[in-house]
Amino acid sequence: MGLKRRPRLFIRLLEGALLLVVLALAAAIVIPNLMVRPSRTAHGVGAIESIRAAIAAYAADSTGNTFPVAIDDWGALTVLVNSNGGALKHTEKEQGVSLRGYSSIDHDQDGIFENYTMSFRITGIPAQSTGSLVLVSPSGIDKDKLRR
Repeated sequence: MGLKRRPRLFIRLLEGALLLVVLALAAAIVIPNLMVRPSRTAHGVGAIESIRAAIAAYAADSTGNTFPVAIDDWGALTVLVNSNGGALKHTEKEQGVSLRGYSSIDHDQDGIFENYTMSFRITGIPAQSTGSLVLVSPSGIDKDKLRR
């Protein structure tokens, strides 16, 4: 009877060891991704805050304190930001954020664009995660509401 128990015990120990290996591999994949996400979000939001500040500087120096009418792409944004006190990198990939859109708003149709909205995607954050899409306006940055 003692001989029959040993193979069962060995199989159970082997199953337990295999389970530990699988759990360790899963943790090795998941944990680094969970730790990197807040860092990427913070870095991206920091860059976006400097973009927002540069656009405010642009408006302060413009006639009628108006915001830009259009920002069509990353190149145009880089020129605008870097000529108004910011320091954007040349490509979205280098910066860690990508421009998704810019819309200027003229509330009273007088030709003075007194408001704007911009949206950015933070590189390396899954699209369905909070913080991957960031909405920017003169009043602030919202990274928590939008999920797409």
